Amino acid sequence: MGQDSITLAWNSSTNSLVAGYVIYYGTSSQKYTLTNNAGTNNTVTLTNLQFGTNYYFAVACYSATGMQSPLSTEVTAATAPAAFFSGQQSPVTNVEWLQFPSGSAFGYYSFDGYPWIYHDDLGYEFFIDAQDGQAGAYLFDFDSGGFFYTSPTLFPYLYDFTLNAWLFYYSDPNNPGHYTSNPRVFYNYTTQTVINK
Repeated sequence: MGQDSITLAWNSSTNSLVAGYVIYYGTSSQKYTLTNNAGTNNTVTLTNLQFGTNYYFAVACYSATGMQSPLSTEVTAATAPAAFFSGQQSPVTNVEWLQFPSGSAFGYYSFDGYPWIYHDDLGYEFFIDAQDGQAGAYLFDFDSGGFFYTSPTLFPYLYDFTLNAWLFYYSDPNNPGHYTSNPRVFYNYTTQTVINK
């Protein structure tokens, strides 16, 4: 399964005895199986987190002699669903590839601090877990202001809420096992027409 990262930040202590901070975290509330010593930093990026998993975090400060404060209030964060973010593909000019649900990436993208992703064709997108029991997701496209929806069970279709239309990713004859949307082909169910974009 793929891996994700989460960045945490907290307020620095004003106590002059504080020599550093340690982060406690795990996949169950109040049951921390992992730690990360942040030193004197008040931000840390935790890596090698499993996709599609809820994580729970708390911070403690410590003195030069090793004495620790009580843990902070717990916070939680979810990593990206594995069905969408199981790997990243290298871009190819003017071609978008998707491979659901075989373990490849959802198009060409890069992480920009989940849930923000950078789609190499469409720009910045905000990823929202649809929590629909189908591993579905909503994508908000920052440039156009449009919302999209898809899931591994719907692939190769992606619904565009702005156009009230389904975007169809068709098999790329030049790259077996991959899909492309260039030119983009939509079917508008309201007007019963095909839209090429």
